[in-house]
Amino acid sequence: MELFSEIYGIYYDIVTKILQKQCITAYEINEMAQKYGFEESALQMIPKLLDGKSWRFLEKKQGKYVSKLQKSPSMPLTTLEKQFLKAVIEEKRCRLFLEEEEQKRLKQLLKDVPPLFREDMFDMFDQYQDGDDFENKNYQQIFRSIHRAMRSRHIVIIKYLGGHRSEKRMLHKGMFLPLKWEYSQKDDKFRIYCIKVEQSGKANPMVLNMGRIVWAKQTEKIWNKPVDMEKIVYGRKVKTPIVIKITSERNAIERFLIEFSTYEKESEYDEQTGVCTVRMWYVKNDETEVLIKLLGFGPVLKVMSPPFFVKQIKQRIDKQMQWIAKQKTSLYPYQIREEKNSMQCYDVFTEGENKSHGEME
Repeated sequence: MELFSEIYGIYYDIVTKILQKQCITAYEINEMAQKYGFEESALQMIPKLLDGKSWRFLEKKQGKYVSKLQKSPSMPLTTLEKQFLKAVIEEKRCRLFLEEEEQKRLKQLLKDVPPLFREDMFDMFDQYQDGDDFENKNYQQIFRSIHRAMRSRHIVIIKYLGGHRSEKRMLHKGMFLPLKWEYSQKDDKFRIYCIKVEQSGKANPMVLNMGRIVWAKQTEKIWNKPVDMEKIVYGRKVKTPIVIKITSERNAIERFLIEFSTYEKESEYDEQTGVCTVRMWYVKNDETEVLIKLLGFGPVLKVMSPPFFVKQIKQRIDKQMQWIAKQKTSLYPYQIREEKNSMQCYDVFTEGENKSHGEME
């Protein structure tokens, strides 16, 4: 069978869904066509389904339509789909979402199918090496326990390590309602958007790093109150956006827009100067990650505001220079020069040239 066949198209899918209903009205058929199809799908399909001559799948009985098929139609998986599924269930992160019995059953069903790809085929060159230990049995057990509670809206008692420095982290304990997973490809870590339930009944939104959770137990309590997911997940977004100017050098604008594709932003491109001005909002918890990403663009990018963000960039550069100075090495041939309200990095080997290696306000 060819890779892209019409039997896997939308029209076949809609007709399959209709025929899987034991008894259906003309109104329900029209609703399904509009829900799963295109705007013109109802006009093209419904007359052929209901006239009893074009597509002889349905017969009318007592004002409703009944399928003539003896068995409910189903769509078998293609070899390519099976290979993709085999590759997915062998991926270490995917296995976290499956119970052990589910994994065994899927592996048995796909035992003779080679995976479409393997993890060792990919080299994640821009990923930190201290990601979560997905193979750890305790990590897997905690993850699945929290995931089950997330689906059933149960409250979970969680013990986790808090604090920014590993040597100063303290063990904390609390009751949480897990709401949503977030995975950082750069950090190779999972985070949980959740609500911390206080004994007073007050609920505070929080974000927990899955790797810092050392114990979790689901309680019998179920959260029945409505939850504003939009506010919890995106409500921690900063009010003041970062203002950034990006040059067209080294295809920087396209690279920037791809790198920050998931962030809310407003862009304005000046055709005369070839500079793109971007106003970008981010979640407060992602501030350090955003800062590191921006520094990685080097001289093709300039951060204009806000002042507190620019201050963090200066501090990070100063800290790096101090560390290099302690190493007594010449691997960092730059000098920092303050000019008015901006800060630029100049190559000390290009005396007489105003060549910037990184310009940030």
